[in-house]
Amino acid sequence: MDRFGGRMKKTCLFAFLLLAAGGAVANDLPVFTDVTREAGIDFKHSYGDFDLSNIVEGTGSGACFFDYDNDGYHDLYLVNGAWTRGVSDNRGRRLRGKLWNHLYRNNGDGTFTDVTEASGAGDQTFSSGCSAADYDNDGDVDLYVLNYGPNKLYRNNGDGTFTDVSKQAGIDFAGWSLHAVWFDYDGDGWLDVYVANYLQYDEGKFRDFYAAQGYPGPLSYPGEADVLYR
Repeated sequence: MDRFGGRMKKTCLFAFLLLAAGGAVANDLPVFTDVTREAGIDFKHSYGDFDLSNIVEGTGSGACFFDYDNDGYHDLYLVNGAWTRGVSDNRGRRLRGKLWNHLYRNNGDGTFTDVTEASGAGDQTFSSGCSAADYDNDGDVDLYVLNYGPNKLYRNNGDGTFTDVSKQAGIDFAGWSLHAVWFDYDGDGWLDVYVANYLQYDEGKFRDFYAAQGYPGPLSYPGEADVLYR
């Protein structure tokens, strides 16, 4: 009985230690709370249509945090879809011109203010992603928006506004881009950008397909080559 009782005590002690350790680990895990509404972020993403009928509409979108006004707080840029000719269905025409990307300024108190209109960065192209960097070395973070259609480079004017300089900069690629990475590949002190492109979508390539099969996937289309801009 003594031996059995000793084993029971050891087993109970071991179980207690396991529970205590588990509780400590659980307490150390981060806990997240959805504060979207309280923060003032009322953005709603749309793919620019009402019927999800092709791979363009089925691709996710992106977002980026960057301090566009140099106040020490990260602001938020959210990209959106758009009704797009050759992609969207006729039923979605009512959304044409009603969707755009949004820029939210961080107020520094846990809330954000929508400054899209005032900033001039409300791109209305079908956007897939965004990337921020100070490409012109003027101390202000600029914004590059990746689109299905011409990409947009927004130069930060340093006064809370942006100017579209895509064509002047020569990086207004008109295919389908998903993301971009800025880095100084040649060591000259100026940021270069590598643009990751997806595929060459052709609306007319597939006229009919069974609903049960879903829309054609990425292997049904030729890939689009990535581009490195110096």
